[in-house]
Amino acid sequence: MLSIKYLDEHMKIPIVLISYNNHNVFKKSIESLIKNTSEIYELIVVDNNSNDPIHQKYLLKLSEAKVIKLYKNRVNQFTFGLNRCLKDYDTMDNEYFVICDSDFLYPKPFKGKCWLTVLLHEMDYNPFIGKLGVSISLDNIKNVHALEGVYLREKSFGRVSLNNNVWAAQVDTTPAIYRKNLFFWNKFRL
Repeated sequence: MLSIKYLDEHMKIPIVLISYNNHNVFKKSIESLIKNTSEIYELIVVDNNSNDPIHQKYLLKLSEAKVIKLYKNRVNQFTFGLNRCLKDYDTMDNEYFVICDSDFLYPKPFKGKCWLTVLLHEMDYNPFIGKLGVSISLDNIKNVHALEGVYLREKSFGRVSLNNNVWAAQVDTTPAIYRKNLFFWNKFRL
């Protein structure tokens, strides 16, 4: 069974995954998150009304073992399905939230730092940034002819950079950290 590091409730970074009928991918994603994240976090899963019994059973097992906090939506609300969960955190002192689809494999630590440590450092160093996402490696698609257009589009994002580690991108479906205090009324909603 998976396990999570726990400290004081107010020190945890909420990591929210959205899920819908993607059991095999979800399982790999959550296992890589737990294995490759050294920061203290609370793992929250918002299930958008999955009807796959294997996936439902797995989510329930993780919830009962307190590996995740589970929110179950009655209908698939896509990204907006996260709002019910996020509303519960309005009164908490969390400065940041991390949100991701449940189809991402979290990278191994790089130079001794996990992906979340790097994001937190960049957010602290750049207080004007409201959202920052993990960049995916383009090496896997660099020489794939069918993905040439995707490769060129993704590579073009590197032209608009704030510093050596941060650049602008139009779309982000990787883990992204959000700064709560830059949202209206200090409440985070999608």
